[in-house]
Amino acid sequence: MFEKLKKHIGRFPDFSVWPEGRTALRYSEGERTMLVKGEALAAGEGWVVYTNSIERWDPPFQGEEISPEKQVRIAENIRTALEFQKQKVEFDVLRPTPPGWVGGQTFEVPIRR
Repeated sequence: MFEKLKKHIGRFPDFSVWPEGRTALRYSEGERTMLVKGEALAAGEGWVVYTNSIERWDPPFQGEEISPEKQVRIAENIRTALEFQKQKVEFDVLRPTPPGWVGGQTFEVPIRR
């Protein structure tokens, strides 16, 4: 079903997922690829995946619309790949930088319940 590879988190017949450093995952389906923003958790325990970064394919397919249903399917595929590797996965929304923010400054983020 899945093929474990050192570079890839998971390779399935219909999709592949692999890390692009500690701040993103590369997702591919056939010839289409996209960079999905996220954050690797400490000690390689898993990822926080920012669902609002699942928005467009890389060129030359960047003009193809990605429907909300397809975004959910891509997120579920990423979850499948990470869980196959026994990694935790959390989904969150990448928040824009608050107005007036200066590097190193802290600000309060509401806790999800």
